[in-house]
Amino acid sequence: MRAFLPYLFILACPLMMLFMMRGMHGQRSHDARDQGAFDEQGGLRQGQNLTLLADERDRLEEQLAELDAEIDARAGRATQSHEAVLRTTRPS
Repeated sequence: MRAFLPYLFILACPLMMLFMMRGMHGQRSHDARDQGAFDEQGGLRQGQNLTLLADERDRLEEQLAELDAEIDARAGRATQSHEAVLRTTRPS
């Protein structure tokens, strides 16, 4: 019996790897189904996902434009404030 013990350990490694890989693969596809990536027949909803991604990109681009405008406005106020300080501190 002790002669087979090393072989059991050698066989246990690949078997455990197979079970773990299958479990991870099953979890990944289960997560994708929960997120709505598949339709009822199991096919991908690529068109819908692409539309959602395009809408998200447009929304993010609008946010970036608003943030750029805010940064420019603050930079303009800072420049005006800095110039005002320089005018008041210069000796006449």
